[in-house]
Amino acid sequence: MSLENNDIPVNVLIVDDRDENIYSLENLLIQEGVTINFLRATSGNEALKIAYKTDLALIMLDVQMPGMDGYEVATILKQKKTTQSIPVIFVTALTHESKYVAEGYSKGAVDYLFKPLDPFITRSKVNSFISIYLQQKKLEKDYKNLEEIVQRRTVDLRQSNEELKVEINKRMVAEEQLRKYNEKLLAVNKDLDQFVYIASHDLKLPVANLEGLVTALREELDTEGLSCVNIIDMIDISTGQMRDTIDGLIGIIRSQQLDNGAIESVNCYEVLEEVKISISELIKTHSATINTDIDSKLDFNFNRTCFKSVLFNLISNSIKYKHPDRNPLIKINFLITDNYKILTVRDNGMGMTLEEQSRLFKVFSRLHKDEDSEGTGLGLYNLKKMLERYDACIEVKSEKGKGSEFKILFPLEYESLVK
Repeated sequence: MSLENNDIPVNVLIVDDRDENIYSLENLLIQEGVTINFLRATSGNEALKIAYKTDLALIMLDVQMPGMDGYEVATILKQKKTTQSIPVIFVTALTHESKYVAEGYSKGAVDYLFKPLDPFITRSKVNSFISIYLQQKKLEKDYKNLEEIVQRRTVDLRQSNEELKVEINKRMVAEEQLRKYNEKLLAVNKDLDQFVYIASHDLKLPVANLEGLVTALREELDTEGLSCVNIIDMIDISTGQMRDTIDGLIGIIRSQQLDNGAIESVNCYEVLEEVKISISELIKTHSATINTDIDSKLDFNFNRTCFKSVLFNLISNSIKYKHPDRNPLIKINFLITDNYKILTVRDNGMGMTLEEQSRLFKVFSRLHKDEDSEGTGLGLYNLKKMLERYDACIEVKSEKGKGSEFKILFPLEYESLVK
């Protein structure tokens, strides 16, 4: 480490019983650009007092002194913890015999200098020990700074941990509240579903009774009483609408409870034939034509009940909402792409405007509210909800007066579920 321009104070203690030797050694060690603070002691006791209260980089210690010699001073310094690490260089005019050198090292000396002193060797050795001292001080300073940084980081980390604990506790409380709210909401929904289900079933019986009474009343009345027959017809229509609404409400509940994920291999052609048989009277009454482009051996994995509901609703609606000037023509095909299996149902019915399409899948939304149009506004709502439960979706394109096209996109992910 460079000794020049250093901001760490360097104290060097020179111990000799003769002042002229001290001044001579100081002058020898003075170097340009190197600041050394020289401390002087002319006896062993004086040297020990200075060493006990001063941070020293080095002690230049004369061996031969009256009273306490250099060996005794070095021995005492090495016995005390605060001074035992101070390097001591013995300065002596004694012989170079190894026994004297060995004794000096045994007393704690780090080096020896023999008089007369060589200026180059003396400066080199002193500079080496000062450099070691400065490096040690720098390490101590760096360690202290690092320790302060660690302490600050520890405090910051502790504070962050406390803040994190508070945040975690808040989140746990919020999650617990949310869990309780969800439980309450589930309970309310369950009660609501049960109420709707019970109410719907309870209403079906009086509706059925009304339908029976209307039929009996029509048979008993004189067919010439046209006004009464008209009234009965209106009652019959209203009763039918009430029945359809109740069936729609039951359908909503059933769509939420539908098989809960039961995926199976579905033969598209077979399900389509079942639907055509179930609405055969509707097809015949309206002279509807259904053209299909579906392979009789085409199977795919999906919920069978949901797929059948899709076909039933779309085909029935295509017939019910036919164009008044032409018989219903319905085209059905099934296309397989890289991402989806797509069912397309296209008709030549009344069609819809963009505004009507935006309301198509909303609950209780009826696009045709004239007396001749059937429907409760629940069918397509139920259909969309069922499809969403199985990650499928429904799209519509329509043009007023020309017809509509419905596309149902079934995910391919179910293909790996059934072998």
